[in-house]
Amino acid sequence: MRSALLSAGPPYPRVGVDIVDLGRIARARRNGLDQHICSVPERAELAAYDDSGRGGESRGEAGSLRRLAATWAVKEAAIKAAGGRPENFSWTAIRVFHASRAAGHLARLAGAALHEAVGTPPDGRCHYLWPGSPAGPYGAAAWCAPDDLLMAITIAAPNREGGTPR
Repeated sequence: MRSALLSAGPPYPRVGVDIVDLGRIARARRNGLDQHICSVPERAELAAYDDSGRGGESRGEAGSLRRLAATWAVKEAAIKAAGGRPENFSWTAIRVFHASRAAGHLARLAGAALHEAVGTPPDGRCHYLWPGSPAGPYGAAAWCAPDDLLMAITIAAPNREGGTPR
């Protein structure tokens, strides 16, 4: 049963969590997962990440796989924060920005929650945009992969006069 607060829609933040198996993401990648869930700019960011090794992760395929897994987990967690997939949902409607420094306070808050829950500092922080989301058009996330699992937590917040997450 949904509470009156949830039925009223957002002016408050919503939280979502997702855990993915890196081996499963590797198998799905061979079958075109990145083509299915990533927008063209997201695929370009993943390709650039293969070469640069930013964020302290390993260069090349392993780092890119973790970034793809994080993209999947962030999108899944955003869907959970929104209360499910809306009608006519498209994975590319949610745009994840890993390279952005604009993730700000919400991403730090997500990172602190993740660190508290898992006991490991986040491997990465990002923000996302999802125009038309029931939870608000933007949010932030943090993710970590201490073993063969990657966990992401998102905080979706209603847009405060436009712009990116704070």
